[in-house]
Amino acid sequence: MPISQEQINQSALLVEAQRLSDRLAPYPNNNTMFHPRLQHYQADDRSLAIFGRVLGGLFFVDLMNGSVGLLPMHSGTPRQYCNSDLDSFATCHTALIEVIQTAVNSNNDVADHTILELANAFRRSDPSALLDESNFWPTCLYELSEGFFPLSSEKVELHRSLGTDLSYPW
Repeated sequence: MPISQEQINQSALLVEAQRLSDRLAPYPNNNTMFHPRLQHYQADDRSLAIFGRVLGGLFFVDLMNGSVGLLPMHSGTPRQYCNSDLDSFATCHTALIEVIQTAVNSNNDVADHTILELANAFRRSDPSALLDESNFWPTCLYELSEGFFPLSSEKVELHRSLGTDLSYPW
């Protein structure tokens, strides 16, 4: 359900999420996209604002504590923690995109030392982001180190051919 601009304007956290969604870089090879038209989602006892997506999930900010996570598209899969706040999420996302773009432009995999540097950047930005290997950023680091992270559009094209709605929830 869309959050009205009036509601957004009454919350510093929602204003920040909307501002962030306008400046975060998309990454089409895993369908990462951010949208300023925030969506409300009620999960158990949590009120969430959806501000972006990636293959398999929706990025949200928890309106109670300001943390950022990934809401999986598949029911039964637990929410995945990303960051303690929106600024840390933006810092981690930007660092990841820079590494990925370099790899895509050079047509090479990401080097191990680059992955270590990226992990250190995540840790400096938000130590809680790397506390649990099931969190979002450690998962990205693992996918990069094992060559699973999509550096081409093949994965997106596969989902598209299977009829997956890649524009949900917008």
